[in-house]
Amino acid sequence: MRITVFEYISGGGFLNKPIDTSILSEGYAMLASILRDFKDIGCETITILDYRIAQLKPSIKADKIITISFEDNLEDILLNSFEYSDASLIIAPESEGILFNFVKLMESSNTTSLNSSSKTIHLCSNKAIFYEVLNKNNIEIPITKKCKFSNGLSFAYNVVKDFGLPVVFKPINGVGCSGLTIVNEYNQIESAFEKVKSASNSSDYLIQKFIHGIPVSVSLICNNKGCKALTLNLQKIDCNNYGNLRYIGGTIPFIHEYSDSALKISERVAKLFPNLKGYVGIDLILSPNGPVVMELNPRLTVSYVGLRFVGSENPASLILKSIMRDELPKGFKTHGYTTFSKIFLKGLNKEKILKTYSIDGVLTPPFDINEEGFGYGFIIGWGERINDAEYSLNRVREELIKVVM
Repeated sequence: MRITVFEYISGGGFLNKPIDTSILSEGYAMLASILRDFKDIGCETITILDYRIAQLKPSIKADKIITISFEDNLEDILLNSFEYSDASLIIAPESEGILFNFVKLMESSNTTSLNSSSKTIHLCSNKAIFYEVLNKNNIEIPITKKCKFSNGLSFAYNVVKDFGLPVVFKPINGVGCSGLTIVNEYNQIESAFEKVKSASNSSDYLIQKFIHGIPVSVSLICNNKGCKALTLNLQKIDCNNYGNLRYIGGTIPFIHEYSDSALKISERVAKLFPNLKGYVGIDLILSPNGPVVMELNPRLTVSYVGLRFVGSENPASLILKSIMRDELPKGFKTHGYTTFSKIFLKGLNKEKILKTYSIDGVLTPPFDINEEGFGYGFIIGWGERINDAEYSLNRVREELIKVVM
C-alpha cells in the first residue's frame, strides 16, 4: 500500500516565513514516528519537506521525499501525491481552518482519507460548539462563557468577576496552548485579552473557570462503528509568571485513580461526533472530583510518538485497520513506560545538527531552520519502569547537549 503523509509545519506550511522551531519539533516528531510505523508494516511512504529541512538530509523513513520551495504550489503537489497514493494522512493544526482545508482538499482526490471527515473537523474545531454538545450530554466541562471581542475589555472584567479567579482566556478555535493564558490577578486581564485577540481569527473567544488538577490526554482509535480508548497520557505543561502555557512533553502510560474514568469518558465524548476516524486525542484535567473534558483533537497528536513505544500493536496498523477494514482494536496492552520532551539548544550549526542524527532517542534533530544558532529538538526515553524511562530520557538529553556544545 502506498501512503502519503503530509505534516504542515515541516511540509511547506511556513514557506514564506520563519518557522517556530518549538512547534516544528512536535510536528516533525509525529511525522518521523508514523512514517517509521507505516514502513514497519510494509507500506510505501511519501512525504513533503520544506527545502530548509530537506537540505539538511534528515534520516527520515520515507521512500519518496518531495522537496518544496518558494516557486512550488503546495496544493498542486499534494493533489498529485494524493492521486498517486492508496491512502493519505494530514497532520496539521485545527487553528485558522488549516486542518479542515487540507483534509477537504484530500477528500476531493481519489485517495482514501486516514483523517476524520472535514465536516467533523470543522465541528470539533469550534470549542464553543464542542462544549455545547458535551454540556447537553451531561459530560463534565469547565464553566465557560463565549465572549465577543467587540464587547471590549470591560465585558471581560465582568465575566471574570462573576466566575472568580483564576480563569483561563482561550481562542474559540485555537490549538494546544496557543493564545491561552491563565489569569490569577485582575491586573492580568488586559494582557490576556490582547493575547487571545492577537491569536484569534474569530470575532469570539472563551473565558473559562480554571480547573485545578493534572493535565492529561487520551489516545483513541475511531471509525463509524465507534471508538476504542488506548492509553491515558500525562501532559507536561509549563506555566510562567505571566500565565502563559507551553507544552513541553509527556509520559505514557499515566497511572491514576481516575484512569478508567478518563478512558470511559473519552469514549463517550468521541461517540458524540460522527465521522471521527483513525487516531483521535482528547484532552482532560483530572480534578480532585474526577475527569473534566477540555477539548477534542480530530487528528494525530504528539502523544503518538510515545504510544508507539509502549503499545502491544503498531498504532499505524490500528489506524489502517479502523479505516480500511472497519475494525476497531479489541484490546490494547502496554509494556513499560515512555517519556518525551522538547529540548532547547544553543550554539547550533549545520555540522553539529548532522551529528545529532546518530543519537538514538532523538526524534527531531535541533533544526536551526532560521539560522539563528538555536532551536528545539524532541527526544524520548523508554524503560520497564517509569524511573528507567526518565533515566533513558536524561541520557539522551546529556548526549545531545554534549554533541552541540
